[in-house]
Amino acid sequence: MPVHKALISITSASATLFDGKQPDFLNGEDLEIWNNLDSEFRKKLDNMPRASELDGSKYGLFFASAGHASLIDYPTASALQNIAEQVWANGGIVTSVCHGPAIFTNLFDRTTGKPLIQGKKITGFTTEAENAMGIMAELRGACGAPWC
Repeated sequence: MPVHKALISITSASATLFDGKQPDFLNGEDLEIWNNLDSEFRKKLDNMPRASELDGSKYGLFFASAGHASLIDYPTASALQNIAEQVWANGGIVTSVCHGPAIFTNLFDRTTGKPLIQGKKITGFTTEAENAMGIMAELRGACGAPWC
């Protein structure tokens, strides 16, 4: 299988501005690169193709990144789910990290029609950790969906 790499977006919207709420996670040189609209990183980030524009059969790995927004976006991101299902159908790997498992909410094995994670053990960011951070109520209010 040829190696194809893609940084994709659900909507292909430009990257948002860093709001500075968590300066421990983005500071120093990383923050400078983020703020430099001419950096290679920002050029790629600000010009991502839409998920609906990609052929998932060309990829052997699907990685769902994380962040709180994934709890809201991933369960209904049908174009991303389509790519993940294509990767899985071709014998590839579908994986996620942190809040990324939200992608599995509506992800199915095309051969069996069953949920892709049925019978599997998965890990992710825990409700206990959200409570410890003191943001669970805010998340539930922002999402409003049953999976949040």
